[in-house]
Amino acid sequence: MRLDRLSLYLIALALALALSGCGSAPTSQGAMLSNAVRSTVAVTPTSSLAQPKSAVANPSHLIIPAIGVDAFIEALGMLPNGDMATPTQHPWEDVGWYNSGPRPGERGSAVIDGHLDRPG
Repeated sequence: MRLDRLSLYLIALALALALSGCGSAPTSQGAMLSNAVRSTVAVTPTSSLAQPKSAVANPSHLIIPAIGVDAFIEALGMLPNGDMATPTQHPWEDVGWYNSGPRPGERGSAVIDGHLDRPG
C-alpha cells in the first residue's frame, strides 16, 4: 500500500507532536484520559539540596507499526551548506536524529528525519 503525500505529512506531523510532548493545558473540566492511554505519575518529596539531573540516553530505534517503520536512529549534525546530514550506515533504512537539539524526552523539540519509501 502506497501512502500519498498528505498521509505522509499527517503521519510526520503526528510523530513530531508526539516526540515534542506538545499538548494543550487541561480545561476547566479537568484533564481527560481516554481508555486507550493511561499515565501514572509518581510524586516524590523534594529536598532543598540540588538533585542531579537524570541522564537521557540518545535515541536508538524508531518503531511506528501503523506505517511499517522499524528503523535504527543515527545521530546527525549539519552539512556545510546548512542542510541536516542524512544517515550513512544504512541510508534507505535508518532515520536521522539532529544531535545538536534536545533528545526525545528532554524539553524542546527533538528532530527525527527519515523516508518511508525508497527509489526503484
